Amino acid sequence: MSINRIWKRGIGCVICLLVAVTLQAGIPPQSSSLRQLLKVGQPLDAAMSGQIARALAERTARSGLESLLAKQQYPLARRFLTSLAVPISSQYVNKLLKVSSAAELYPNKSFLTDEQVTPYFLSQINRRSTQFLPVIQKRQELIQGRLYDFSRAKTSIFHPQDQDLAWLAEQIPQQTRFLLIGEMHGHPEIALNVVKLLREIRQRNPTRSIILLTEFLPARAIWMGTHRAPLPHPSYFPAWEIARLMGIPVVGLEPDFVQKNVSVVTDGDCNVWSSFEGMRLRNARWMELILNAHENVPDALIVVYGGEAHMGYDWPYSLGNQLSELNPFVVMMYPTYLTGGNGWATTESSPFDTSTFGMFADDRILQFNDPELTRLAGFDVQLKVPRLPQTFEWANNTIFDFPPQVNLTGE
Repeated sequence: MSINRIWKRGIGCVICLLVAVTLQAGIPPQSSSLRQLLKVGQPLDAAMSGQIARALAERTARSGLESLLAKQQYPLARRFLTSLAVPISSQYVNKLLKVSSAAELYPNKSFLTDEQVTPYFLSQINRRSTQFLPVIQKRQELIQGRLYDFSRAKTSIFHPQDQDLAWLAEQIPQQTRFLLIGEMHGHPEIALNVVKLLREIRQRNPTRSIILLTEFLPARAIWMGTHRAPLPHPSYFPAWEIARLMGIPVVGLEPDFVQKNVSVVTDGDCNVWSSFEGMRLRNARWMELILNAHENVPDALIVVYGGEAHMGYDWPYSLGNQLSELNPFVVMMYPTYLTGGNGWATTESSPFDTSTFGMFADDRILQFNDPELTRLAGFDVQLKVPRLPQTFEWANNTIFDFPPQVNLTGE
């Protein structure tokens, strides 16, 4: 047995021992402890607040150990996840969420004070990881067991790459009300391909309203081309301006609590907003704005564009799952140059990585002609988009270096 395997097995034994010792140390069960403190009608005085604080500290310590143990128990999920399931311990309590209030994160939990919201949030991160790691493990096992079915159900693609977006627009049913587009972050050409896709959709249905809602602007912020206050993610500004020129409103989704804490929540490889609990809180706020847009313009195509882990049918709290009864269409986009040796391996949410699905690593389009496999895969279409030959930047409220021959607006 290799030293590395011996070390990993030893760490697993230590974790088991730590959890056992903690559970025998007289710490009351997490759920019952808080439930006893929060009985209906019981006054919340200073003494009670102190008891809640102690219970939350105990919960954070215990849940961190349990989450770490779960990561050891479910190797497929552990490899697949990275920052989505990093155990958090009480040492982070004084480092994270310096400026969030309890009402911002948990408006329905009136018992939480601003001082208590961080340990509560961190313990929820751990508890969600413990809850969902076995679910992710089971899904990965199901996918691995049906590789042959996936290969037989895969759509054959014969058209050239420059027709991919036109082909994709044809795959989206006319009655679709919610188009969910997930991206691999860090590749600006994806945003420009998104607006090129919207142009293709607009050409097929010129009278239908399209509204673009995005992770990459603050909640309710509307892209106007000029802004007094600075906005995040400037690499996306050219795409927003192109959409505006096509008459497509671009509206932000990201809650204030993410914007305010983006620089203080990351420690090493852990970003709490990418945890299961962080994603749940963000997606809940997104859903409010998405459904509000649909209610205001019922016939519009609501396009939601953000990170891949938000969008699919596969993740806990993902938008594809929450909107499943309304028949959304889910598209995942990645850069073309992730092929061969890299394939999908650098993506966090795609199950189609070279370590498990080498047979699909070089496919620029993935679509499966089987509803059950589509749900299991987590998307309707997965597409690798080309790197654009031109660079696009935003300077002085204008698109800079935007050659006339690259006509993205279709005008």
